[in-house]
Amino acid sequence: MIPAEDYKLMMVAVSYFECKDSASLLSMIEKSYGCKLQVDPDNDKRFYADGVVINSKKTNIKILVNDFIVVQFQLDE
Repeated sequence: MIPAEDYKLMMVAVSYFECKDSASLLSMIEKSYGCKLQVDPDNDKRFYADGVVINSKKTNIKILVNDFIVVQFQLDE
């Protein structure tokens, strides 16, 4: 737990291990958060969606697909 009066949540990361079908997971993320993921032009294993609204807060989603998948939600200030 984070005391709300002392700290502000800025980022959350979720890791998926042993994900056999990354395309399905990426599709589920798009559907769940109402966004369209873009492929990073410098790395085809990275995806992003900027300006996604979750619980009335604007966030940027960044995803790295390797042996495991890391999904990062970074809240705008």
